[in-house]
This record gives sequence, C-alpha cells and structure tokens, in this order.
Amino acid sequence: MFYGGLGFAFTLAVMKMQDPTGLRVLADGTPVAEGRSSWLSESGTRAYEQKLACVGGEHAMLSAIGALEIAYAALSGGMRKSTSLVEISRQINEKKIFFATLCRLSCAIDAFRTPTTICNALLRHSRDFSAAFHCMSGSGMNPFNKCAYFT
Repeated sequence: MFYGGLGFAFTLAVMKMQDPTGLRVLADGTPVAEGRSSWLSESGTRAYEQKLACVGGEHAMLSAIGALEIAYAALSGGMRKSTSLVEISRQINEKKIFFATLCRLSCAIDAFRTPTTICNALLRHSRDFSAAFHCMSGSGMNPFNKCAYFT
C-alpha cells in the first residue's frame, strides 16, 4: 500500500519538474534563459513533446503516467526482494491493492477532473494494471495504444 499511496504521491510531486511551470525553472530556482522554452535539450524537448502528444497535451496526465511507472517499479522491486508476499484473498494480492490504493489517493488530487477520470484514464495506460486485473486486450481498460513516460 505504501507504493500505491505515498510512493505515487511523492513521485507525482517530483514529476512536476516537467509541467509547464517546472520546465521553465532551473534547479536553483532561476528562470531559464530568455529565448529558451525549457531546461530540456533539443532532443529532450522533442521526446517530451511526443510523449505529451500521446496524452492529448495533458501535462498532468503525463506526469501521472511517469509517477505510476516509478511507483510500480518500486513495488515490483520490493516484491522481488520480499520473502513474504501478502495475499489478502485468492482474488486480491499486493498488485491489486497497489492500484486500488492509487485510485483511492486520486480522490485527493486536485490537478485532475474527477477521481474516476484519473483512475481510469491513468490505469488504462498501464500494462501492469491490465495484467493484474486480467483486462481483455483491446478493452476500455486495456487499449491497444498506450502512452508511456519511461517505458
């Protein structure tokens, strides 16, 4: 539950470095040089713009996708090292709890339209979510075209 709740919240805050404001502020807090649109390199800007286009220009969604990928990678790493994986029931395991906790947390995130919007819109981009819940390929929660930040 740590990774889906607190872990996601922390990584989402870190991902703000690449929202419209974060892109224009250097690490020391000063604005980027006049004539530059961001602190990203030209190739970094092109890659970012491609990722942004995938989510229809929604900076907040792109940040959330990156945060999800980081938090889930941390969960997966922790699960590989753990000698005691928690299975609450035959139908509910740690991976499902991760996604449920993330959706519950989205109720408190003001940057998104509604909790359901962030939960559904975000998780439909996650192959790990689709695998955990056995979503049929091509369905609403497992579309063929997904957007990614790091993967």
